[in-house]
Amino acid sequence: MKKLIALAVFSVFALGKDQIFYHNIADALNLKRASEYVRSDFIMEFSKQHHEELKSIKVNGSTIRYRDKPDNMFNKDYQDEEPKVDYTKSCYYAFLAALRNLQKVAEKNGSKTIVNIQGNFKNEIYDSRDKFQCAVGGTKTTVALRADLKN
Repeated sequence: MKKLIALAVFSVFALGKDQIFYHNIADALNLKRASEYVRSDFIMEFSKQHHEELKSIKVNGSTIRYRDKPDNMFNKDYQDEEPKVDYTKSCYYAFLAALRNLQKVAEKNGSKTIVNIQGNFKNEIYDSRDKFQCAVGGTKTTVALRADLKN
């Protein structure tokens, strides 16, 4: 019986559809704590700008924190309508984590220049110079990026 309940709970989270949000790159990079995630000694260019053959990399950044839920989310007032949850801060920190992971991979490959940074959630490309794509699921917030390294 316990296994059945655990399977049912897991299925609810696994089958939940991801919500996709779009946020401003500059707003995320201007957060007070952004410097703890993203190093300033890297050059990063967003959107497809370079068309020569470069080394491609893919990374994810995710967080289970910073999800601002209403205080009385389970109150009876919410039974008739979907509770409004703000995922902005969660998306910002998932994006910063993804950029930090890009920088780690670039450094391992001897590069300080990351170009052609694009969203890559579920292998679907999102290309923008000023916005990033954020997926919010049942248990975590994720930003998936792909980029090229330039020497």
